[in-house]
Amino acid sequence: MTGKTVTRYTCMDQLWPGGEPLPVRARLLWRARDPFTVRLDVYRRAVADVVWVLSRELLAEGLAGEAGVGDVRLQPAPDATVLLELRPLTGQTWLRIDGWVLEEFLEATYRHTPLGAESLGTSFDDEIGALLGVPGSHGNGRLSRGGSTSA
Repeated sequence: MTGKTVTRYTCMDQLWPGGEPLPVRARLLWRARDPFTVRLDVYRRAVADVVWVLSRELLAEGLAGEAGVGDVRLQPAPDATVLLELRPLTGQTWLRIDGWVLEEFLEATYRHTPLGAESLGTSFDDEIGALLGVPGSHGNGRLSRGGSTSA
């Protein structure tokens, strides 16, 4: 798998019930070697205070309508933003991101790996072979085992 990445730095609003939105810096990070996920880093200081690993598909669904259950939920808002509800063990928080920022980020990831084609670019045998250092395992979709190949 290639080492392609898509990174987007942006500002999000952390929302508080009855309070003013608090601007926070955030980074969205997608890597071709793990095409199903997007890492969301939220910064209040120089290093990420909060890191979430989200489903790329869930982010796409959240642009169009309510999506997610449990710890992560998304929904588009009337003002062209997307609300992310995150529920860590310690409580609950809401973040608001401009919908166009999320859409541009996702479109950039689709240029590398279209939505729904994530598993086409990765072979489990190739990845295991690369981890084990098996010569010739990368690129052919099969692991060599004792001079023969198997699917």
